[in-house]
Amino acid sequence: MKSGGKISKITNIILAAVLGLHIGTAGINLANNYHHEKKPSSLRTEFKQEFGLPIRGWSDSIEKDAQAVAIISEVMQREQLERPFTLNSIRIEPSGYLKKGPLEQLYSLIKSHSAFYMLDRVTVNYSSSKWNDVTHEIKHDKTFEVLKQHPELKKKWKELAKDEHGKSLYLNEIEQVILGVPLLDNLIDKEKKNSTLNEKLGFVSSYARTNYLEDIAELGEMAQVQLGVNYELYNWLYGPDANPIIKAKFELAQQYGLISKEFTEYIGIYRQYTDAWGGNGSLDTTKAEPFMKASADFLAKHPNHIYEGILRLSRGSVMKTKASYNSFSNPKEANWQEVIAEYKKGLVVPFKDVMTYGGILRELEEVYRYNLDDNAKADIYAKAEKMHSGKFSSGDVKLARIGVNDFLKVMGEL
Repeated sequence: MKSGGKISKITNIILAAVLGLHIGTAGINLANNYHHEKKPSSLRTEFKQEFGLPIRGWSDSIEKDAQAVAIISEVMQREQLERPFTLNSIRIEPSGYLKKGPLEQLYSLIKSHSAFYMLDRVTVNYSSSKWNDVTHEIKHDKTFEVLKQHPELKKKWKELAKDEHGKSLYLNEIEQVILGVPLLDNLIDKEKKNSTLNEKLGFVSSYARTNYLEDIAELGEMAQVQLGVNYELYNWLYGPDANPIIKAKFELAQQYGLISKEFTEYIGIYRQYTDAWGGNGSLDTTKAEPFMKASADFLAKHPNHIYEGILRLSRGSVMKTKASYNSFSNPKEANWQEVIAEYKKGLVVPFKDVMTYGGILRELEEVYRYNLDDNAKADIYAKAEKMHSGKFSSGDVKLARIGVNDFLKVMGEL
């Protein structure tokens, strides 16, 4: 009895210490949030002014990793242009356990995760892919907003995830709970994690098979993050082995505004661009003509679209290559000013993702330096590219909206 009493006492002491530790870490997190709310850094202030909500976390996750803020800002800019949404906050989860909030600690102990959405708040792990994961969680927010006005979406989506007997293909409730939990995760039928099988069943990833909400978010993430080459997307929609279920899901997401309504049209047009380039990197000008016409029609129908930047860059590349060909065979037809004008249109679009905008700056530098022998102009764009890269690294929250156009205007280029 005495021995049992000692064990019980020791257990109580340990439990009290653990409880006290977690209460203490919760208090530390509250104090950290309070400090940054009362004395926010310029980076946090600018983020809140730009998007109307705070970005929360420890300094080593925000001020000391400012590029992550630039990435999150780019996602926010794109998603707001596509379909406005409302969040209460975005938080970058720290790496250290004692710096995590109570819910983050619970998640880290029992379940692997890169981000989660709860009560209009997005929390993204410090080491996660901010482009992918913030997009994914915002899609959850948008889905709940759409469901308030269109509750029928839930039934329509679930109808696309049934087997030949009308049974749901999603994980059952128990499987959803243990998914990602060490050891317990192994209890889920391996076939339900088979990516090849899941693709045939109409899921863009194995995680999309979790439930209809994750199915929507995974599909939305895939549609938004890769504006450039994505042969997998094209093959699902238009390839010889097109997946009718995945295509139907994309169309449903478009119908309810969860992704761009022009997404499937854009994918078809962009594939024309990639098909025009041979395996050796040379342009087939005949194959490029359908792309040039289709992209021109798209841009005329949908001005200021989120896809405009990548289409302008692609069109400029075709025009630049044709001008290069002509400079040897027929110099009078090498219209470099037309090439420059096309690229510059891509600099003034509403959404300036870092890859596309930076790519246009590099292309303009090359045209001026190597094709027009204008080093003065080339140096302007080289400097603009360096500024752009620096702003991205320092977490400029306006970069996806403004780029470095203020500098280019001062230099007389816009």
